[in-house]
Amino acid sequence: MVNKIFFLPKLLLITLFFGCASIDYNILTGKENMTFISEEKEVKLGKKISLQVEEEFEITKDPRLRDVVNEVGYKLVEHCDRKGLVYYFDIIDEEKNNHNEDSSDKGPNAFALPGGYIYINKTLMDMLEGKDEIAAVLAHELSHIVLRHNILKLQEAIGTQALLIIVGTSSPDMRTAKNSQVAMILLLLAYSKEREFEADKLALKYLQKAGFNPQGMISLLEKIQKFQFDSPIRRYYLKTHPFLDERIEQVQKELKIHNNILH
Repeated sequence: MVNKIFFLPKLLLITLFFGCASIDYNILTGKENMTFISEEKEVKLGKKISLQVEEEFEITKDPRLRDVVNEVGYKLVEHCDRKGLVYYFDIIDEEKNNHNEDSSDKGPNAFALPGGYIYINKTLMDMLEGKDEIAAVLAHELSHIVLRHNILKLQEAIGTQALLIIVGTSSPDMRTAKNSQVAMILLLLAYSKEREFEADKLALKYLQKAGFNPQGMISLLEKIQKFQFDSPIRRYYLKTHPFLDERIEQVQKELKIHNNILH
């Protein structure tokens, strides 16, 4: 009882300071997630961080690559559980100032920003064969957005106040730029094992609904795993693609369950 009495005023103060708290329900688990970032603020936050991405990275202008990614991406969006957002799909060609040991173009990667922004880097694009594997990448990142994993991650890592500063600042200053850069770097890195598993599971649902072969998820993960084995050991790979063995195993289990239901 003491804990509950102490918790309520604290929650009330936080709510008064930041605005209405929102309780989201994870569509896979039914668990409650409390966020202090409305969907409107989420879109603004994603836009601000996307400007930081464009500052740090070159976005490919290759129309062939852009067309195929957008075609696959929007086909998945038609079947996702957050259709109220406007989604953007872009391919990162290279980093403008390639001085960071853990930079995105060191290995295959994709990431999603709050509010509907999804990026896949050229290294990963060059590894993929066919639309099923492209769809597997995009469906996984789309699922992070649907589940609001990126908002939850940023709230936990840098706090709601820092996120609202990014959203609320109309003119860029050093503090806002720093917060945006930190947020971008955090979203380049992997989520917790539980959240990666959730995104894989929801991605399989979207792949099947959109008419893509969900086996593309297996071949995608196996290609990233092979890249890791064949490359010099760098901290980057462990930060962006941990749990690969377990993810492959979980995806195989999910596909087996689905196949058993069908038969």
